[in-house]
Amino acid sequence: MDRIVAVIAAVLSTVWIVTVSEWSGASIVTQLLVCVLGLGLTVPLAWRRTRPELSGCTIAVFALVHLVFVDTVVLAEVLTVPAAVYAMAAYARQWACVLALVLGVVGSGIAGAVYLAYDGMPRWGFVLNIVLSAVFVAAIWAFGAVRRVRLQELDALAERARLLELEREQEARLAAADERARIAREMHDIVAHSLTVVIAQADGGRYSVPAGSDAAAVFDTIASTGREALSEMRALLTVMRDGDERSFAPAPTIDDIAVLVDETTSSGVAVDVETLGTPRDVPPGTALTAYRVVQESLTNVLKHAGPVRGRTCGSSGAPTRSRS
Repeated sequence: MDRIVAVIAAVLSTVWIVTVSEWSGASIVTQLLVCVLGLGLTVPLAWRRTRPELSGCTIAVFALVHLVFVDTVVLAEVLTVPAAVYAMAAYARQWACVLALVLGVVGSGIAGAVYLAYDGMPRWGFVLNIVLSAVFVAAIWAFGAVRRVRLQELDALAERARLLELEREQEARLAAADERARIAREMHDIVAHSLTVVIAQADGGRYSVPAGSDAAAVFDTIASTGREALSEMRALLTVMRDGDERSFAPAPTIDDIAVLVDETTSSGVAVDVETLGTPRDVPPGTALTAYRVVQESLTNVLKHAGPVRGRTCGSSGAPTRSRS
């Protein structure tokens, strides 16, 4: 938008100089110099909000050149000086805001005394021109200062809204963490207690039967499985409580199926493992799924089939089916 305003102001200034002003009948060189002066006063409006200090100082320099070397009013100066003063008051840094007020008031007062005076003008009229010119520019600066305060208030509100949003997000995270911690405590109190009882009973049962017997091996398997489940549950609850992706042990893989089969065999169920195809690497998620499938299958064999022979089959190194 500022660029459009700058282009319109530059075009109006040039047309005015060539067609209407007292330089319309002057030489081409004179018209060219005055047009350059007009462009120097109008083009900087294109960055009056993005770089207000540079824009305002550039216009001030060309206005000073006009004041020193040209003894009549230029339309571009009438259009751009108030706009530059407003922009510096509203968008520039504090030092530039104050500088705009000083230069604007002093420069407009001098311009009023130089360009609006005429022969025979009474002294009070001369003073009135200076005062009115200075007051006009000061009023423009005041409007810019009001705009500046408004922008600062909007920035403060935006920052406050951002901080409130961060606070709400933090409160939500804390509430979620508290809820996870509560659930983890309850699950730990219930499940851990039950598993501890199972482990204690299995350890007690192992010492109540002859050493080396099948029953002792079964009790050892129960205790070992219970301890492993208790460890995994505590790790899972820790992850739930902390809300991150940490774990205390690597996820089971296909290679761990052999350990699972050994544990099942020690419980009294003979298990045959058959692998079809050439073993190959599989993604961790697939390996974990295969392990859990075999684990659940062998658990069902222990629970429902009794002392029978189990068979686990798979292809390409990933066992996928168990049967009794």
